[in-house]
Amino acid sequence: MHQSKLLTSKLRPPSLPAKWVPRPHLVDKLNDGWNFNRQLTLVSAPAGFGKTSSIAEWIKSRPELPVAWLSLEEADDDPIRFLIYFIGALKQVEANLGVEIDRVLQSGQLPPGEVISTTLVQQIQEHNSKFIFVLDDLQVIQDAYIHKLLEDLILHFPQQLHLVLLTREDPPLPLARLRANNRLTEIRARDLRFSRPDIDRFLKGVMGISLSDADLAILENKIEGWVVGLQLAGLSLRDRENPSRYIASLSGTHRSILSYLTEEVLSQQSNETREFLLHTSILERLNANLCDAVTGRTDSRQVLESLLDANLFLSPLDYEGRWYRYHRLFADLLRDIQKSQDEAGTAALHRKASRWYAQAKMTDEAIHHALAARDYTSAMELIESNALDRVMHGYAKTVYTWVNSAPEKWQTQSPRTNLAFAWMHLLRGSYAQASPYLERLEMLFSSSGINEKVKQSTRAEWLVMRSLILNMERKFPESLTCTSEALELTPLDDNRLLSLAYFGMATTYQALDDYDQAVEAYQKSIDYGKASHNPITEMMSISGLTQLALEHGQLHLAYEIAHP
Repeated sequence: MHQSKLLTSKLRPPSLPAKWVPRPHLVDKLNDGWNFNRQLTLVSAPAGFGKTSSIAEWIKSRPELPVAWLSLEEADDDPIRFLIYFIGALKQVEANLGVEIDRVLQSGQLPPGEVISTTLVQQIQEHNSKFIFVLDDLQVIQDAYIHKLLEDLILHFPQQLHLVLLTREDPPLPLARLRANNRLTEIRARDLRFSRPDIDRFLKGVMGISLSDADLAILENKIEGWVVGLQLAGLSLRDRENPSRYIASLSGTHRSILSYLTEEVLSQQSNETREFLLHTSILERLNANLCDAVTGRTDSRQVLESLLDANLFLSPLDYEGRWYRYHRLFADLLRDIQKSQDEAGTAALHRKASRWYAQAKMTDEAIHHALAARDYTSAMELIESNALDRVMHGYAKTVYTWVNSAPEKWQTQSPRTNLAFAWMHLLRGSYAQASPYLERLEMLFSSSGINEKVKQSTRAEWLVMRSLILNMERKFPESLTCTSEALELTPLDDNRLLSLAYFGMATTYQALDDYDQAVEAYQKSIDYGKASHNPITEMMSISGLTQLALEHGQLHLAYEIAHP
């Protein structure tokens, strides 16, 4: 994923609604944290308490402060993807922040976390002024590498950085130490709850509803200042002749109240609007063309604008008004209703979304929706087309998650995916873990269901991997036989596979101490690697050739190779 391909909507603070109840006590508390040089602000509360809006209001009140913002989602729970977006957010503050790390990441390499954190701290320390970095929805990050990276960053905080974490649950970070050293500002659910005056201002100013003091007291007691609950209640109360009776009828847990309120809000919409809300709730992000494709409508732009005007839990994600999202809790509730009412129809909606994303070259989203639709044929075709490239660029965890979301019979029947995971283990030096994938591939060669062209290229790649294993087993003649056969099977325009084959050949010649043959093979591997934009093979070949030159006392050659 190159920086130019990042979803810029994830790197922008959300806009506040046109009508909003100011929370000056929260702004004051956040300003105190900034003014007292506390490096970390933690905003931790369940969904629907207004965490994002509270920080957006604070940022709006401090337009002089530079802000890096990253809205996280489940797909970001992959170290390389997380870091590329993290650096992308830093670049919103200063274009040169993180450039060294960015270059390494674009090659598909994932350095140790302490190297990344040390480099980040050094680069941030060189920045001229203090800035805010917001990580929204941090609870979706569960990867231990990312948690350790954040912990290292926090333990060696550069003074220029003020980190703000928005989460539904406390992250596994050294919060107690920060708290004890007065380096932590905490905003909890109790701080975010709307008081009775807040509720009154919200209902009057935002929803246009006036309630008696008694009704306000009952509503406050039942909703407990939960912002999303108040908004749903306000939408449900509109045009009711007897609001007191309706408020008194609310009962149950927060989830059951919100589910009930959501149903009530939907019942007040036209059939077309209700259907639009339910059908588009399967989408993490919405734009007019995507909504048209999913719903079969041609007027989604107008519908989205009307939903925004009606305050129906829709927020713009960019300044141009092209991308939106529903409030996550509202979307969850809508999805529950949609799936319970029409499971087969929900799968069809996911298939339509997958096709749209595939045509838009947004592969991750296309695969996500194909898997959600249980359309494993389409999902595995997309994975097949992208797995090897993703693994070679370091996204092994993402591919692993995709594949393991499909039934086992689909996992074992995918040649390109098996190739991808075999390469992942081989390039890490885990030869034993690569063997099961190579055995599956060998079995697939006898399958009649594989296209002959695919079978030939797959076998050529399999031979290259066999040569690397044979090389490790010091079976050098057999290894060279495999690479020679692979080169015979490889089309002349398949630069990636040619690069891999010559790399396998070069390592064998190096082991045999055949200097001239090894140099020639390494050079071909580098040239073909550059032509195929295969950074891992190119880098491994450069490393191998540099080591070879050093072993033979060719210091000038080693320098020229390592510093092109």
